[in-house]
Amino acid sequence: MSKPVAPAVSEPEYNDVLKQQKKRKRAEERKRTLPLYLMMLPGLIYLVANNYLPMFGIIIAFKNYKVARGIEKSPWVGLFWFENFFKDPYFFRLLRNTFTISALTILFGFPAPILLALLLNEVHNNKFKRTVQTITYMPYFISLVVL
Repeated sequence: MSKPVAPAVSEPEYNDVLKQQKKRKRAEERKRTLPLYLMMLPGLIYLVANNYLPMFGIIIAFKNYKVARGIEKSPWVGLFWFENFFKDPYFFRLLRNTFTISALTILFGFPAPILLALLLNEVHNNKFKRTVQTITYMPYFISLVVL
């Protein structure tokens, strides 16, 4: 006896079966990853609220902003404020001061904590070392208003 031959499936039916299988796999994948997306949601909301929403305020630089009128109703002035600033006689002094302060901050502010850490590492009196560490870290934990 010979085995019965299965009827041939037409190509459109076969494609429909493949589409249904793909849909089912996508639905299973979505169901599996939904908790991960939900866990990511608070971080995305924080990112958008603190990094992207404030960018709408950049438009103030191109308007003659008046608090009473608000951002939308203040007249548009384009690059007027930028031209005014760059033509100001104090512009180059301000630019030089900015670069000088930045360079000095990098020059003295960057190596200072590293040097302090290296020097404290060489101290053998643990009580003194911990006291100095506590005092140097204190400003990061106490508000400037209190200091």
